Amino acid sequence: MKTLKASLLLSSLLPFGVLAEETTDLPQLADLPVGITSFGAAFHGNAIYTYGGQLGQAHTYHRDNVSKPLYRLKFSSDAEWEELPSDEPALGPALLNHSSGVIRIGGMQPRNSENEESNMVSVPFVRRFDPKTNAWSELPNLPSGRSSHDAWIDGDKIYVAGGWQMQGIDQPNLWASTVEVLDLSADEPKWKSIPQPFRRRALAAVVLGEELFCLGGIDNGGDTSLEVDILDLKTKEWRKGPALPEAPMDGFGLAAAVEASEDTLYITGFNGEVYAYDAAGKWVKSGKFEHGRMFGRLVDPPEAPLVVIGGTGKGGRATALEFLPE
Repeated sequence: MKTLKASLLLSSLLPFGVLAEETTDLPQLADLPVGITSFGAAFHGNAIYTYGGQLGQAHTYHRDNVSKPLYRLKFSSDAEWEELPSDEPALGPALLNHSSGVIRIGGMQPRNSENEESNMVSVPFVRRFDPKTNAWSELPNLPSGRSSHDAWIDGDKIYVAGGWQMQGIDQPNLWASTVEVLDLSADEPKWKSIPQPFRRRALAAVVLGEELFCLGGIDNGGDTSLEVDILDLKTKEWRKGPALPEAPMDGFGLAAAVEASEDTLYITGFNGEVYAYDAAGKWVKSGKFEHGRMFGRLVDPPEAPLVVIGGTGKGGRATALEFLPE
């Protein structure tokens, strides 16, 4: 695990969001300006970005319950969250770090007002925010709308896995059956599809080495899932990985990330426990966050531990940011 001269945050021994005096090399990060779930987050440049997210009561979907700004927090103790230009509002978009900017993929738009019948539509939009110009630009849209998905970027290649397409009032939800891949280094980037052997949403997806891990979620029968499906990115063949550790809410709404300096995959969920995927291909408990969260996000600042953001747990929505505990 990455360290910064001093020991890391021992979150299990401290009030939520408080850093020990001996961890002065880690910034004390400002709380989120709003409590959100189902949002996107990424670390780009020297800052954390978030986009979208559910406001208000859980499962209450309307236009005014969607967080609209792009927020940015510089990685510094004296920094405050900034509101940056918004774009198409969405719940559950993926947010990715690329050398060209922050990339946003898909999500769900409630198109009804508070007093109208729910009208939820998955969107195919792929957009890039350039911090140098503070402007959004278009990238090739997904082949179809997708939400409750996850995405990862490895170099110039974007991988989008899981989720479904919500089509609005009185229309069926269509489960995603492919992993979509976009190579940003191509002269004319186009999405390419790889068949996906499962139907799950509210999952986590990361690339570790030369494999795409698709972790947990809820299946098309409505059951939470501990399954791990792994795609070999060279051969395009799938295999089953070790099941996720059993925990409250199982694998529903997990946050996952790869800590780049260690090349280690970490996951966390509703109960706050953190597990690492070890060299033997097993899940090993490595710590516990003070505040367990589902539908939070993990981001990877260079030269610092992973940071967990947002989400909701037993104590309600979390606004404080926590560093990965030892």
